[in-house]
Amino acid sequence: NLLCLLAKVDRNELFMPGSILANLVKRARQVLLRLRERPSVAADECLLEHMLLYHGLIGSSPENQREFRDVRADILAAVEHKSVSTLAIALKLPPLWWEDKLNSVFSELPREKQALAGELLMGDSEELPENRPVSHSDWRVRSNAAILLGFLGFERANRVLPGLLNDTSNSGRMSFCYVARSLGKLQTEEGKQALAEQINHPEPWFRVDVIAALSLYPLAKVIEPIVKALQAERELKDYMAVAVAKNHLPMEFISSGNEQLLNGGCELVIGILQAASNTFSEEVVFDTRCPDCLEPLFDVALATSEPLPVAATLTLLDWLLLKAQAGAKVAPARLRPESGPSAATLASQIAQVSKSYMNTDVGEGLRRLLNRANFQTPEQLSSLRCTLQLAGRLRLSNLEPLLRKALQPDFPLLPELIEALGAIGETSTVNPLLALAESIVDLNERTQLPKSKQPVAEDHIREAKVYWTILGALRKFDSEEVVKFLLKATGDFAPDKRAQALTSLASVLANNEPLKARFALTNVIAEGLRDPSPLVQLAALKGAAASRCGTTVSDIVRLIDAQENTVSKEAFNALSELSKQGYSKEISELVRPKLKVQRQKHKKRQMEDLLAATSRAT
Repeated sequence: NLLCLLAKVDRNELFMPGSILANLVKRARQVLLRLRERPSVAADECLLEHMLLYHGLIGSSPENQREFRDVRADILAAVEHKSVSTLAIALKLPPLWWEDKLNSVFSELPREKQALAGELLMGDSEELPENRPVSHSDWRVRSNAAILLGFLGFERANRVLPGLLNDTSNSGRMSFCYVARSLGKLQTEEGKQALAEQINHPEPWFRVDVIAALSLYPLAKVIEPIVKALQAERELKDYMAVAVAKNHLPMEFISSGNEQLLNGGCELVIGILQAASNTFSEEVVFDTRCPDCLEPLFDVALATSEPLPVAATLTLLDWLLLKAQAGAKVAPARLRPESGPSAATLASQIAQVSKSYMNTDVGEGLRRLLNRANFQTPEQLSSLRCTLQLAGRLRLSNLEPLLRKALQPDFPLLPELIEALGAIGETSTVNPLLALAESIVDLNERTQLPKSKQPVAEDHIREAKVYWTILGALRKFDSEEVVKFLLKATGDFAPDKRAQALTSLASVLANNEPLKARFALTNVIAEGLRDPSPLVQLAALKGAAASRCGTTVSDIVRLIDAQENTVSKEAFNALSELSKQGYSKEISELVRPKLKVQRQKHKKRQMEDLLAATSRAT
């Protein structure tokens, strides 16, 4: 306003489109928006430590190495001379690599020396807490001290360890998992209480740490916090479920005869199967004996209208059917005998469970769950989540009006609700989904930014996730409004949003020739193949193969040389599919010259295999 007064110009004229100041404001906005982009992804040490820990990527080295002998000598000397500072210096070691070795050193000590070592780890003689091993400012010292106190069973550590769970310093964050695990190993009532108070920690990985530690207790003592945490967890349920199952198998929950434990067992099965599909190998399903749970879960699912056991049973049946169709041995036994449930048997069981659930009053149950007063406890949210998943899986179109009415920005399970509506696929859902997307993101603003190659730091994480989920749900709707929205979203500055939009757009247009020709899908895919982000390139490669875009062959051949192995591999897959669709000649003409100059043996072999396939197709 002061600027307008000084310039003696009407404010509307000053900011009118095309004016110098309007352009400056627009440019400033673009610069500010660019600050959202994360030009490089910095490694999160806390995340890496957790990934290594929960995937068992723990180092080991022979005990006769000089470094181990030196560390052992320093520790024994520190204990002998009762030196807290010397012990702290000796413990400045990566805990993942040294846990077993340090335990072996302390196990050599006679009982009275172990008690002394526990006192030294507590370090009460040091005036400053940050100099005491158990609360040291160096996270490695603190972590190793916590591990050793748990190993020694030094119960007096319960005076200090619970307070360390609330330390927000870098040392506190990095050592959280080790401090929690030490409390779990000590198995005291005070430790259990301290851990239970942390089950709703805002940091997802710390919630996993807490439940992993609680699972070290006898199950009867920790039923409530473990089950509630499993029911409430959304971000890292796979890791949490695997961590619990290492100490308490799902069958221990399911066969207990306790309803709360049954619910916990169902959540475990769902989480473990998520892990097997995404973050862990499929061996985790057999290691945790999930197939053994099929028979009791099947019986419960047929006898109940509760959504959680039904969802768990169908999820397990789906996974077993997929493996049976692939020829895997999935009999409910750890050693996997030669025979297992046939694909026909599993498909029949899926049909039985689905029919039984649909014969219940699902609508009334959903109305009850959608009552805002019920959004209070993990149990209620778990039931609502499973009901939404089942509504989408079984395409219960009669529930669409209820679900559409609940489609509000403050709905607690908004991504799950959107996925359910997308799976049901009623055309009446399109406008509400588009309206919701436009209300939570400014697509015009997002598409003004340069396309980022790297992941971006979103200002509003929840809204960004909802927007991404909407982009995925729209793949079931082949309306002109949806195509226009997805087409615009392929210009988003965030690579995950561009990839999601492109995947959905290809799905919508692949089998709709009029819309496909009108909106030039081939041009969109070609642009995706030239995108700076490998994530978008992968989406474009899959879209090119699925929508038979032969004019993009030259761009696909170029991606054979991509630095990212996943992109290069997908390029070969796309070319193989297109050769079956009648583009063998074009592919052969472009690949043969590249073969002559290719130096990498594995890519040269892949090119030769591809050319052999194209010659057979010709």
